[in-house]
Amino acid sequence: TVDYGDYTPPELVMFAESFRDKISDWTLQQSAEVVTLPSGTWIPDFVLTHNESGLCIPIEIAGFWRRTNAEQLYQRLTNEHPGPFILAFSEQNR
Repeated sequence: TVDYGDYTPPELVMFAESFRDKISDWTLQQSAEVVTLPSGTWIPDFVLTHNESGLCIPIEIAGFWRRTNAEQLYQRLTNEHPGPFILAFSEQNR
């Protein structure tokens, strides 16, 4: 994950606004939580919380601004993250 400091890419802002406008039974919040994994750390972009059950799911959104190997990231999280997660990649990162 890249540290943008105070900068948030506009695509992440648009995603969050669109999500909040369309989905009411989940709460989407920017994540500041550092997740410790055996291979290092991961800071997801958002945390999705189900309003009724309290289930929390971290979300990583990789767009053109973040160069990452999708398969490598997926395998790392599948093998090391103990719970569910969501990875979203832009069309440009197929």
